[in-house]
Amino acid sequence: MSLLVVEGLEKSFAGVHAVAGYRLELPEGAIHGVIGPNGAGKTTLFNLISGYVRPDAGRVRFAGRDITHLPAEARVRLGLARTYQNIRLFKSLSVLDNVRVAAQLHGSAPFPHVLLSTPRFRASEARIRREAEELLDLFGLGPHRDARAGSLPYGLQRKLEIARALAARPRLLLLDEPAAGMNPAEAAQLVAQIRSIRDRFGLTIMLVEHVMPVVMGLCDRIQVLDHGEIIAEGSPEAVRRDPKVVEAYLGTAVEA
Repeated sequence: MSLLVVEGLEKSFAGVHAVAGYRLELPEGAIHGVIGPNGAGKTTLFNLISGYVRPDAGRVRFAGRDITHLPAEARVRLGLARTYQNIRLFKSLSVLDNVRVAAQLHGSAPFPHVLLSTPRFRASEARIRREAEELLDLFGLGPHRDARAGSLPYGLQRKLEIARALAARPRLLLLDEPAAGMNPAEAAQLVAQIRSIRDRFGLTIMLVEHVMPVVMGLCDRIQVLDHGEIIAEGSPEAVRRDPKVVEAYLGTAVEA
């Protein structure tokens, strides 16, 4: 069964097509990659799917429901979470509190219980803290739980953003350049962690990435965008050998 179905998605800015005729049927449990040169429309595509940008045309269906016109926060409640190309942490909050904020989506007590600090509220807060600490431990962030998020090295901030997205209990996780700023060893570790969280939480994952070893080593299928259009798609090996893909990245035609 396809968890995410996208049909004929279109978006233009000042007459320039950022996304043109995009379509996808993403089965549950898949890890799907979207690649392309700078300016290909990848982040705009994620903004359309996650509800931060409204499409000019087309339709987005998630878990059998048309979400084309739902706002971003409603999509999160349905089980669609994401990270960002430019990290968006609460940098003045602690590492732990960044994850606890997202966990509140499914665990906060009604306001009267919060106001009176009832046993129900305290139990809810204790459970949220446990869940947040488990997610931090999963990414090796436990020793940093009390540090300010903005003080973490860049690679750890990337991992914290993924942990925070997982705290929202998504079914579909969109990762926008999760390996950016990581060295090869950190990127290889991230590949293993993404596979692990897919299996552990029963996730479907869609990622945009420029680090080719991450894409090729992780994804079941890959789509290649250029100037907002799909120019190739298939298995990692098929995409790697496609002359149109090489041309889009290198700016020169190659013989097949």
